[in-house]
Amino acid sequence: MKNFLILLLIILCAYLFFFQEKERVVERVPEEIVKTVEVEVDRIVTKIDKEGFQHAVMSEVENVTRSRDSLADSAKAEIDSITKLLNIKDKQLKEYISYSTSLKDSLLIANSKTDTSFTYSDRYANIEFVFDTVKQPYFNFSYDANVNYATYWKRDWIFGKKKGYIDFWISDPRATINGVKRLKIEQPQKTFGLNINASSYYDYNLHSGIDGEVNIGRAKIGGGYFYDFGIKDWHPVFKVKYKLIDF
Repeated sequence: MKNFLILLLIILCAYLFFFQEKERVVERVPEEIVKTVEVEVDRIVTKIDKEGFQHAVMSEVENVTRSRDSLADSAKAEIDSITKLLNIKDKQLKEYISYSTSLKDSLLIANSKTDTSFTYSDRYANIEFVFDTVKQPYFNFSYDANVNYATYWKRDWIFGKKKGYIDFWISDPRATINGVKRLKIEQPQKTFGLNINASSYYDYNLHSGIDGEVNIGRAKIGGGYFYDFGIKDWHPVFKVKYKLIDF
């Protein structure tokens, strides 16, 4: 009987494996219709919060590619400059984001002065104009404003699929967000994995022991050896799982 069950499990596992491979091939986008991925993200949603800070929100799935080869030539050149700057290889780069912002203000009235300088300072900036009778007049300038970055998810409805977003803002209401460049290299998902666990379950009696699983795509095949505290004996357990819904 035990040999029959093992044979049945092998047949079922083989079926699930080949079914999964077929499903994955069908869902793959043909290479000839894959669009060239640009780094530029054209559409971002901007909003102003109650403190006057401007936010920019974009979808986390914007400009995601699985291969550097699918990039446009201009994007490849830009990524090459980034990897050289960071001294890393192409395969080490997971994500690149660049924000385009501008800061503009006018009529900054000096709030302190000395015999040789005028100074303007606020929460973020400190500007000092120094006029020297010997040297050329010059400015001293410092600026400190946080660039905030957050990733989060939302659902359109209670059972809807999670949608990821990126939100960034600068903690100075004078700053304007003009745009963003983003490229994410999607890491290939593992189609095979193995895990070993200490496990327990209860069905009229408590069972404790060791079990393991082999992951093949959406299928999981596993088994273990458990001690039944009711009958005070060890027994094997075999199991097969297939992920039908994932959200």
